[in-house]
Amino acid sequence: MKTFSKTFSLTVLSSCIAMILSSGTAAAEEEGAQMKLIAECKKDGIQENICAESARDPKLQIFIGGQYYNGSKTTKPDYTRALAWFRMAGNIPVAEYNIGLIYERGGYGVMADTQMAIVHYGNAAAGMHPGAMYKLGRIYSTGNRVEQDLPKAGEYFRESHDLGYPYGSYGLALWYMNTMPDDHWDRPDMCNKVKDLIMKAEDGKVPEAFTLEGILYEKGILCTGQSDDKAVELYNKASYEGDYQAQSRSSELLIRNGRIDEAFRMLTAAVNDERNPYAMCVLGELFSSKNSGSRYDPDKARDMYQKAADINAPCGLFHIGLEYFQEPDADYDKALEYFTKAQENGSSDAEYYLGLMYSRGIGVQENTSKAIRFFKNANLAGNLEAQNALGEMFIYGNGVKQNYKTAFNYIKGSADAGRPEAMINMGRIYAYGLGQPLDTEKAREWYLKAQASGMDALPYLGELEIREGKYESALEKLMESEKNPNSEAEFWLGYMYERGLGVTKDLKEALNYYEHSVAHGSTRALVALGRMYQEGVTGKPEPEMAFDLYQKAADRKEPDAIYHLGLAYETGNGVKADNQKALRYFSEAAKSGHPEAMYYVGRYMEEGVFTTSNIQEAVKYYKTAASRGVAEAEMALGRCYEEGTGVSRSLPKSYENYLAAAGHGNRDAMRITGDNLMKGNGTEKDPYSAYLWYQKAADLGDPYAATVTAKVYAKGYDNPRNPEKSIQPDANKARKYLDIGIKQNFPDAQAFKAQCYLYGWLMEKDPKKSYNLFMEAAAGDPAHPNTDALYYLGYMYEHGIGVTQNFISAVTWYEQAVQQHNHEAELALGQLYLNATPSTGITQDKSLGMRLIRDAANGGNEKAAQILEELE
Repeated sequence: MKTFSKTFSLTVLSSCIAMILSSGTAAAEEEGAQMKLIAECKKDGIQENICAESARDPKLQIFIGGQYYNGSKTTKPDYTRALAWFRMAGNIPVAEYNIGLIYERGGYGVMADTQMAIVHYGNAAAGMHPGAMYKLGRIYSTGNRVEQDLPKAGEYFRESHDLGYPYGSYGLALWYMNTMPDDHWDRPDMCNKVKDLIMKAEDGKVPEAFTLEGILYEKGILCTGQSDDKAVELYNKASYEGDYQAQSRSSELLIRNGRIDEAFRMLTAAVNDERNPYAMCVLGELFSSKNSGSRYDPDKARDMYQKAADINAPCGLFHIGLEYFQEPDADYDKALEYFTKAQENGSSDAEYYLGLMYSRGIGVQENTSKAIRFFKNANLAGNLEAQNALGEMFIYGNGVKQNYKTAFNYIKGSADAGRPEAMINMGRIYAYGLGQPLDTEKAREWYLKAQASGMDALPYLGELEIREGKYESALEKLMESEKNPNSEAEFWLGYMYERGLGVTKDLKEALNYYEHSVAHGSTRALVALGRMYQEGVTGKPEPEMAFDLYQKAADRKEPDAIYHLGLAYETGNGVKADNQKALRYFSEAAKSGHPEAMYYVGRYMEEGVFTTSNIQEAVKYYKTAASRGVAEAEMALGRCYEEGTGVSRSLPKSYENYLAAAGHGNRDAMRITGDNLMKGNGTEKDPYSAYLWYQKAADLGDPYAATVTAKVYAKGYDNPRNPEKSIQPDANKARKYLDIGIKQNFPDAQAFKAQCYLYGWLMEKDPKKSYNLFMEAAAGDPAHPNTDALYYLGYMYEHGIGVTQNFISAVTWYEQAVQQHNHEAELALGQLYLNATPSTGITQDKSLGMRLIRDAANGGNEKAAQILEELE
């Protein structure tokens, strides 16, 4: 017990000593940091006596923090140092408020962090700081980087207003307007309540309050008579008080009313008298617009933007960055520099372009995480381009997990707000079935909306009409669009000339359009050019050139190019074959929604090539690709349902998928569909429909289907129940389709033509030619010999037709046919054994003969059944 007490006392003592020492160390460290800040303060040119006296004076600490926050003649804005000084001032409301401002705005060495801003504004608001209350109200009312919460916003605005803060009154007025039911807008009591708040804010010289009242007059709302003149007067007053963006509202209103000269005079005065940066930017936009007539002057536009940029106006910084970004010899380093400055000063447009650069690796190393952050921040600030860009990233799974629903919400939000590019994306969503059912009419509606909004949507409308086979109308739209070079229109014109759709097929003209489309920025046209070089339509095949073109398009994130790279690596076309790389490219393209790539990923998964075999996952890929009309995927699903591989066996579903693949032009699926209809696999038997599918497959060169079709036309097909679904014999068609199989040395075709020579069908009898063709057919596929050829060779040797009669040779051929379960051969061989005589060289074997005849009868041979009945 004594030992424990002694130990305990020593532990407590050592803890106390450690606390005293650490407390002293912390105090020393804090004092050291403070002295360092004071030294930097003096070094940065801030009044030396203020720096020296600031150590124990929070007011001076806040003053110095303000110097670093705003910048001065001797210091540039530096939010890191500003934070340090505000924190030194302790938890007093004004210091907490300023810390909140820094985190809300971000830049100058500090990342924007709305949550941190809310924490510090909250601390300031708890100390009754009305400005912090207003800021919290703004954050929650706009949903700026947080979830919108209008009730909470209203509470903060009201508290700020009750404390007599003019911005609180303005915020509350705006809040009423945002939450007021439609039937309250004409109620005098509500009108007066809002207008009283606006007047209080105007009395407190809140510039935005004058802008808000100007909007009431411009729109003629809230019991206010419409008056553009009064609106212009109020916008100018707001600009004079400091809301420089109101100047653009004023000038736009004047221009809309045809008062362009007045707008120019007003903006010029605002630039010269007030150094209004937004007036500079609006003038820049007017000078850069060709609609400005004689005032169009790009040099003056740049001069205005540069003046605005020189005083760190975000609009000026953005436009200068945009110029560096878009000029022919783009200077992406300069663009990045100006976009970054503009973003730090609050430009959501710049934030969008930063996202664009990082998402595509333009002038910077590709970084999708940064891109998404910039897009999200710009979107939260109301940038519709960023909202659309986020949707595109979610559609293709670029840096985020692919999510069609999220993509749809972003893109539709941007489209509903009037962004034409987003309307085009909405059209593409419905046109290609990206997370929504394929719907051509909805796609057309969105494309027409984009056209009405001033964007050239004719190429997209033309694409729909190409799919519908309306080539004349499509050509008209594409040619109209191409008058002002449009890469999409040029691509589809190339597509039409390459395939001869509505125009005379002309590969040189197709190549010309594709090259023009590439010159105007199309990545799809790069893929089309690659395909033309690969197929040799410009001369001999140039797979290496094709691969280079695919690679260029893939570098721009074109899914179809990435898919073609996968094909190249799988087939070794233009590059050394490498299945592992092929799978990698197929997977990347599949993530971007490329349907054919999805099929290949599924196939690799099913076969377990460079990935773990997973048939269930493979089926998911097949289903997705099949839903997008990929015939190979529909074929794979047909096989899976037929075999019960990865799914429950279902012949009806198998038939449906084979039929879908046949409808999408797959030759094998057409043949299989014919087989299914003939046999009633998964559907009712329908020989007539089966023959139609066989003929379609035959027209595409399928030798089996061609042989079946030849047989049908040779004999005809009679359908007594439905004469309209009969097929009349046609010797010319029979010979035509038979030739398709013969040219491919197809054994079934050779065997049928041999029968024709034997019996004089379609051509004159010629036993010798018949025998030779039966021999070719029998030898054509040793693993699966043609049973008809085997049988007929036995028949010809038995009867000495085209060859010397030889019963032993006949038996040899019949036996081979019997092994393949040919029932005619069973009957013939059975009769030979049953009726053998010494002269035939065959030993009679009645038992074997009867068994063979019985097998033939059991197999459905009617003649064998009749003979068996007579014998028994």
